[in-house]
Amino acid sequence: MKDVAAPLYRIFLADAHAAARAGEPERVLECIGLALDFVPDTQRERVLLAAADLVPSVSTAPRDASGGTATVPAFVLRVSEEGPGQRESRITWEERLAQVVLPRGQGAFQLPPLRTTRRSTSRVRRIVVGLIIAAAGITATASARFDALQGRAATLISHDPVEGARAAIRRGDASEALRLLAPLGADVRPEVWLLRASAYEAQADRAQTVRALTAAASRDGEDGRWAMAAADQLARIGALSDAADAYLYAVTPSRTEGEMERIAHAQELAGYPDRAARVRRR
Repeated sequence: MKDVAAPLYRIFLADAHAAARAGEPERVLECIGLALDFVPDTQRERVLLAAADLVPSVSTAPRDASGGTATVPAFVLRVSEEGPGQRESRITWEERLAQVVLPRGQGAFQLPPLRTTRRSTSRVRRIVVGLIIAAAGITATASARFDALQGRAATLISHDPVEGARAAIRRGDASEALRLLAPLGADVRPEVWLLRASAYEAQADRAQTVRALTAAASRDGEDGRWAMAAADQLARIGALSDAADAYLYAVTPSRTEGEMERIAHAQELAGYPDRAARVRRR
């Protein structure tokens, strides 16, 4: 029922699209003007946006030499009787010529065909100017929203010490990263300890790097991926004994066959052949 009782501006917009498909630019502008006359203020931008697709037809619109009046074709709703599951739309617009309703009996009400005069050139200009203003307004609004989002993102980073530390490490400021992470203390997730390790390594502080990586591995209570990353870094800097211990925290069902072999090999390099054998038997 909502579609049947649609506001007039929707009907005129549908008429404008039908006129565009039929190659009738003058009637396109006619219907846009009617839609703007009847649209409520809350929906005006919607009409202008929908009409923007029809602007190219304005510049090529042929002039009607007669200068007379034009009848706006009426529309009728055709509701399909097909059941659900059909691909076609169940409600479509169908053009038909306006029909004169003949009175039946004395005093019968007659609905005259809707007629309107051709819009002048100034009317066309007003529509085009309105579309341009709407487009400019939308662009300005989108730009303002983007700037606001950027500012909000910067604010979030400034209030999140982990994100702030990550950004500081990317720009090479290890001291700032450690300063931001210091208030979090020791009881933090493995990712934070890995960030601290990266900062200490940038400062060439090997002892603190090993300590941070060991802490990251021992606090991995998930699938062992953080422990695996920490152990790999320990092996890279030559802390083989600490790497072997860290690798044990990574022994979970999530490890691949290749990763398990790497863990076993690390135990052998650190002097723990019995550990290596147990890892390979898992």
